[in-house]
Amino acid sequence: MDGLNSLLARYRQLFADKQSEYGEILGVVKKQTGLKLSVGEIKLKEGVLFLKTKPKYKLEIILKKQNILDLFKEKGIKIVDLR
Repeated sequence: MDGLNSLLARYRQLFADKQSEYGEILGVVKKQTGLKLSVGEIKLKEGVLFLKTKPKYKLEIILKKQNILDLFKEKGIKIVDLR
């Protein structure tokens, strides 16, 4: 039973870390573009941030891509591209 509790605690921590990272990502995007996206509109996979939002929002983010990537780098978030 103790092993199960430790396993659950580990996954709880991983989930909390992921939510925190998404919060920071959304904060950077909002700071640079003024757009307030939700967690459902982004997906992070292998260092690439995929945007699943309206085309006009995507365009706004892509236009400021380099500034956003620079802020990610400063904050220690390992994202190398936006799509």
